[in-house]
Amino acid sequence: MRIDYLNSSSIKYLSDVFDKLENYHKSGGSVEVNWYHKSDDEDIKEMGEDIKEDVTFPFKVVAE
Repeated sequence: MRIDYLNSSSIKYLSDVFDKLENYHKSGGSVEVNWYHKSDDEDIKEMGEDIKEDVTFPFKVVAE
């Protein structure tokens, strides 16, 4: 995922997506997410780090 901008609506949508991915992972599905952010965008980086803490599947936060 490459995220450049987040607002409350997009955060809600992403939360729903990650809930579905988490359920799929827990049922035996293979899930891996790379969360790309601009190196100077602390807000997007922190959002990725927060999500990483909440999921059990492999989740990497990567600066570009």
